[in-house]
Amino acid sequence: MALPIVTYGKYNYGQYANPAPIRYKGGFGEALTGVATAISTAEKKKKAQFKEAQETSLMMSMQFNSQLNTAFGKASATNRKFLRDLKQEYGDTVKSYKLGNLSFDDYEDKMTYYQNILDESMQLAGIMKPIIESDTDVTFDMARSDDDNQAATLARHGVRKGLYILERDENGLRVVLPHGPSASNYEPKSIAASELITNTKYINPQLKYDNMRNEKYGVMLGKVADNLKNKSALLTSRIEKDLGAKVFSLDSNSKDAIINEIMKREDLLNIFNDNEEKEIYYEDEIGGLGSWNGNEDQLKAIKLQLANNIYDSLLGKDISATKYVPESELIIDPRTGQPFGSKTEITNYNKEQVLKNKRQDFFDKNLLEIYFAPRQGSYSKEDTYKSGRKQKTIKSFTSDFLNRLQELEGVESDLRPFEIDTPNGKEMQIEITASSQFEQQYDQGKGKVRIGPNMTENEIVYAIGSALGFSRSEIQKRIEEIRKQNPAKTVYSPERLQGITNLIEGLPTNK
Repeated sequence: MALPIVTYGKYNYGQYANPAPIRYKGGFGEALTGVATAISTAEKKKKAQFKEAQETSLMMSMQFNSQLNTAFGKASATNRKFLRDLKQEYGDTVKSYKLGNLSFDDYEDKMTYYQNILDESMQLAGIMKPIIESDTDVTFDMARSDDDNQAATLARHGVRKGLYILERDENGLRVVLPHGPSASNYEPKSIAASELITNTKYINPQLKYDNMRNEKYGVMLGKVADNLKNKSALLTSRIEKDLGAKVFSLDSNSKDAIINEIMKREDLLNIFNDNEEKEIYYEDEIGGLGSWNGNEDQLKAIKLQLANNIYDSLLGKDISATKYVPESELIIDPRTGQPFGSKTEITNYNKEQVLKNKRQDFFDKNLLEIYFAPRQGSYSKEDTYKSGRKQKTIKSFTSDFLNRLQELEGVESDLRPFEIDTPNGKEMQIEITASSQFEQQYDQGKGKVRIGPNMTENEIVYAIGSALGFSRSEIQKRIEEIRKQNPAKTVYSPERLQGITNLIEGLPTNK
């Protein structure tokens, strides 16, 4: 509910509304005026001092906070509160000193403390930055297997992911990090920033030695391969005909001899950048943690293990190649039994064989359709009509046969019949030929071939096949094969087969 608005009414207060100023003429009155003036001046100075203290405090605390934020970037919510509280305390210290509530010695001690925190923050940020900006994280299996390095792996992950807490004590800044041998077995550990700065192993684990991360190892592989390529007894080869090359690689049957050859190199241990890498390599690959003393036997063991590493890295890799020119082989022409006279002859023969195979494929796929074209029911008919006083009988193909003929692949006809006289009377013949597409694709075909309704089924098949460029013997052979494979189809047309099926289905059955 809205509160009522209170307003002031008009009322004549007389002299109380406009009091006359009191005028002092020296003596006690003037003394009072001087005291009042002094008090007013002191209040103004105090307010100005307070304002100046506030402004200085704000300015210095903002600068202090900005430097801290620069150091820690996008801090977590917990750390942002820590930085805000530190900023506030810093500002309050400045304000207290400016107002005279803090001695210079105390002020100096506190500012030294804050500056120490700021310095440690900047140094700590410099140590954390490469970890945060790294493209890859260090996993437990990449670090050495002792507890300290496993714990450092976890702490590094905490820095990388921002999983740390800032705190402080009377000595300065501290950092709380996850600490332990594994992701499932850890506890928070508070470490002084000064110790992290002087001993970065807390957040930088020592990694296992890895040949693949050592550029010098790759250089050594090249040197060893260059030496072994001249040792033919240690190599095996293969022919790459497409490349015209003979390619060489290490012979796995000569492993021991190859390793002995690698160990002869006096510069083999130059792979390692320092003794620390040798120590790590020996303890991780050979002897175990704490076993390194650097004696001659251990150095020999390192060389042997390293030679095995190099052998494994090169095995299955091509280390050299030479030009390979195969001896010219005589290619026999199966048509003549004699060698081909030139590459052109071989090329032409191969083209001819490809074309022959294409023709054979077409022939095998389509002759069955050609063969059954005249057998799908009646293919001829007789028409009788009067011409003047005479009666004529003309024999012609049925429209059904002509339609089926039109559908045959590779066959072309305009189906326009023309009348001819035959010993058996008048008949309407048509001309067929191979289509232009067929001739282009198969480079084969014959001129126009005539077929007539007085021809037998086989004669029609021979004529159609002949139009496509196939011989009578080829057609006859294929027809015999079709008959053996499909005896029923060669005897009965689909219409007759269906009629027989209907008849059989209509027969009475014994009950």
